[in-house]
Amino acid sequence: MREVLVSFKEAILPLMAPVIIIGGIFSGIFTPTEASVIACIYALILGFAYRDLKLKDLPEILWKSIKQSTPPLHHGGGQLLRLAHAVPEIPDSIIGGLASMSVSGSGVLWMIIIVDLILGCFLEGNSIFLITIPIFFPIALQYA
Repeated sequence: MREVLVSFKEAILPLMAPVIIIGGIFSGIFTPTEASVIACIYALILGFAYRDLKLKDLPEILWKSIKQSTPPLHHGGGQLLRLAHAVPEIPDSIIGGLASMSVSGSGVLWMIIIVDLILGCFLEGNSIFLITIPIFFPIALQYA
């Protein structure tokens, strides 16, 4: 029993990470995106506290993180933006399809909301606006 208590005492700080993340989200203190930042800062502090992490290792760790996380986001967003601007007939074909289905203005609004909601699972808000405004703006003008 003593060994279990000693192990628990040593592990209590790392085990607090999920409590901080989930507790902060459910209590409304921060959003899930902010929770990821808080978790990274907490892990960084624990890394220095347990002496597993050295200050000289930090630039290399950050550089590797940047190199791994940014290319897929830029490539995917760039391809969608290229498609939206390279094919100007997209809004016209969508308007034609919606007119043939006799969709009301509120139906179009719900479709736009659903598309934005799905894109919001993968992209940041400003990127979504830059990608979808060239497509949705002409459609919204037809139903205004």
